[in-house]
Amino acid sequence: MPRPGTQDDQAANRAADMDDEGVDTHFLIPTSWLSVVGLDDPEIEVNLIRAYHRHMADFTAHHPDRLKSLIVASSRVVPEAVREIREWGKSKWAVAVLPLLAKDMPADHPDLYPIWEAAAEHDLAIANHSFTWNPPYYPGYHDLWENIFIGRAAAHPWGAMRFVASFVGGGLFDRFPSLRMGVLEGGFGWLPFWAR
Repeated sequence: MPRPGTQDDQAANRAADMDDEGVDTHFLIPTSWLSVVGLDDPEIEVNLIRAYHRHMADFTAHHPDRLKSLIVASSRVVPEAVREIREWGKSKWAVAVLPLLAKDMPADHPDLYPIWEAAAEHDLAIANHSFTWNPPYYPGYHDLWENIFIGRAAAHPWGAMRFVASFVGGGLFDRFPSLRMGVLEGGFGWLPFWAR
């Protein structure tokens, strides 16, 4: 947590907070403003993603070994996603790729293979972080009567399950054997059940 009166949107303040808390490295997840996959115009989405990457390069420049983040990848404009991975993939701040999956686009869709391939080539993990009240929506978001509690409690882990199932059941680890994947803030209480 930031110290009272501190703006955590300044890298120096963030590093000072990390020092106070004994934290070596922060993994910065884009806020919901980046959930631009719901915009009608994919060109706006791509340009906002590019702006985010430039911001991350600037924000992390003074603490490149301590501040890390994700390369955001558009599923609607795959060539641009691949271009962003190639441009930023060797940056010290970039440690994973966060795909913004468009509606009705499962993670194992063949159109996304170039994203997974580029991530593997740059030794970047794939990260899943489902959203709650904005795109990319969690599975079943129409079935929850606009109840944000149900969305967080039930659908957030469901989004993680769906993502993992697409990778495992869709053969992505067979197709891209060096690819790594992780799910953020979705819980794993369901994983032992799957292992049975």
